[in-house]
Amino acid sequence: MLAAAGVPVELRIWPGQMHVFQLASPMVAEAKRSLRQIGEYIREATW
Repeated sequence: MLAAAGVPVELRIWPGQMHVFQLASPMVAEAKRSLRQIGEYIREATW
């Protein structure tokens, strides 16, 4: 719906990870990387 409305969106699929796997960031390297990427996306979109 957002993309159809012209809002920039990005979907990244993390194979083997469960929903909200970022909550495990202290223990899961992929979660840490994901949170970094989310932060980068937000900074680029809002600055």
